[in-house]
Amino acid sequence: MEKVLEPLANDNAVLVGDEERLLAVVTPADLNRFLWGRTQPFLLLDIELGVRDMMRSCCAVDDLTASITAALPADVEVAEPRLENLTWSQLTTVLLHDANFGRFFRHRFGRNRGIVKVALEPVREIRNKVFHFRGEILPEEVQSLSEAVTWVRRRAIMSGGGR
Repeated sequence: MEKVLEPLANDNAVLVGDEERLLAVVTPADLNRFLWGRTQPFLLLDIELGVRDMMRSCCAVDDLTASITAALPADVEVAEPRLENLTWSQLTTVLLHDANFGRFFRHRFGRNRGIVKVALEPVREIRNKVFHFRGEILPEEVQSLSEAVTWVRRRAIMSGGGR
């Protein structure tokens, strides 16, 4: 990659191959496509920050701490009951916990817990695949993440907040 960047910046193209056989011409657009393909799933996973922000805006810190404690099984160890310390699975467990959802989160996420679950459920598997480098991210997985991000952004806007 480093061998390509400087010549690409200087000449707007890099020839790949040897004098006998040209294999490809790499352009800045090719580099942009490559980098976007590699980084897009990571960027879409800021959905986790958006969900945390929305949850935080739903109740006071003490209520949020209590909702984490109420939703997670006693045998689950969390260093400190804060949203930042939760896995995606734990975060959605707290969000979708019946009492928590009805009391705090339905106002921002919508009244139907089932819709929230369906919107956010695909994120867990894809998130783990991305962050743990478990194979290539498929176009349909990127699409699924994009749809979940769009859903969260819409909910934030519809409920009076923005991200």
